[in-house]
Amino acid sequence: MSPDQGPEALLEGSKCNSGYQTVSKFDNLIVESSGSTRRVQRAQDRRNPTSLSQKIVHRTIHDQEVQYQPISASKTIRETKLPQYFGQPDMLTLVTLLLLSAATAAQNNTIFLLAGQSNMSGRGGVAGNRWDHFIPPACQPSPDILRLSAGLRWEEAREPLHADIDTRRVCGVGPGMPFAHAVLAAGAAAPPLGLVPCAAGGTAIREWARGTRLYFNLVRRARAAAEGGKVAAVLWYQGESDTVSKRDAEAYGRRMETLIWDLRRDLEDPDLLVILVAIASGEGKYIEIVRNAQKGLKLHNVLCVDAKGLPLQPDYLHLTTQAQVTLGNMLADAYLNHTGHPSHLVRDL
Repeated sequence: MSPDQGPEALLEGSKCNSGYQTVSKFDNLIVESSGSTRRVQRAQDRRNPTSLSQKIVHRTIHDQEVQYQPISASKTIRETKLPQYFGQPDMLTLVTLLLLSAATAAQNNTIFLLAGQSNMSGRGGVAGNRWDHFIPPACQPSPDILRLSAGLRWEEAREPLHADIDTRRVCGVGPGMPFAHAVLAAGAAAPPLGLVPCAAGGTAIREWARGTRLYFNLVRRARAAAEGGKVAAVLWYQGESDTVSKRDAEAYGRRMETLIWDLRRDLEDPDLLVILVAIASGEGKYIEIVRNAQKGLKLHNVLCVDAKGLPLQPDYLHLTTQAQVTLGNMLADAYLNHTGHPSHLVRDL
């Protein structure tokens, strides 16, 4: 490719999902090339999956405006030509990558739903009504990991993942971030990976049945997220509240099966993978009945990870921060093994 062709030739064939409205915020990126220093404004995009209108997006590079119009996925993106000094191959490559990262929609993103109750939303590091703000290395934010906010906007994921979702309690570290880091490290998903927090503390499984507020919200958020990719799995950690009543404990297996079938129907994915956690604790004395129901589910594409033995906080109900990291890695191992990406990584807590 000659320098005179500009990035137009490289962008030929790129796909764009018209289902996203791009909202841009710029910061400066200093680039050194051929002994000179150049300043490029880099786009940091947030995409709103609820907007299906097509928007013209503007970029400013060296005071010259560049724009693109999102079109259907079957067509190509066209960019206006950049100034001549971007003809240097190294600078051209850099700018093209920056434009592509901003312009290419997340049609093929791998998305995971996080649902259940408090140990899924995360209470790691929470004592009383305060979180200690300790974030282990496996839970650090990364531009390769996004979360769907309560307002249905994709943003960089950071702990606590459920801060604007599980609002009745103080949230801390959960299993979502270490799970995402482990999946990406194994090469099982192309970045960015999307997490969709949906868990709510203190909820029994009957509160997640089809027709309830929690179920409606779960499906609504899943559908919004799926506009930018595919839901690869549901991570489910719930059941502590069903250990109080023997009747609820004995009904757990049937209710869980019904929930899975309803989700698969409403998300139009009969093979939707569900990875559930066998509880490590409970609010009542019927813990083993619930655990046996969770481990005994025989539906296809349903995996179970056992949390028994993981360290608990002094309340003997919630997992510690380190236990949440371990659980996230266990969930990742289950997913990776199931999808043919076995992991043999040594991970920091």
